[in-house]
Amino acid sequence: MSLDENLSALNIRRLYVGGLATDYCVRSSVLDALSAGYDVTVLVDAIAGVDINQGDSVKALEEMRLAGASFCTIDEAVRKVCSKA
Repeated sequence: MSLDENLSALNIRRLYVGGLATDYCVRSSVLDALSAGYDVTVLVDAIAGVDINQGDSVKALEEMRLAGASFCTIDEAVRKVCSKA
């Protein structure tokens, strides 16, 4: 079963993403999730870029934003999720 199938079976529609590297894995994961129809929030204090070419991470963040990703800190995400409980 794919990750998408597992998430769909659990009725998960929102993803919070952190990890390494902003300009590679995070970017790809976020864009894939957005194109699969998930609401995606990037945890800005839980990512770091490689920046093999200067500015790669900034470009990746802009690409994710233009594709529909939201951005917040871990604390903001926790407050948002906990206030719904």
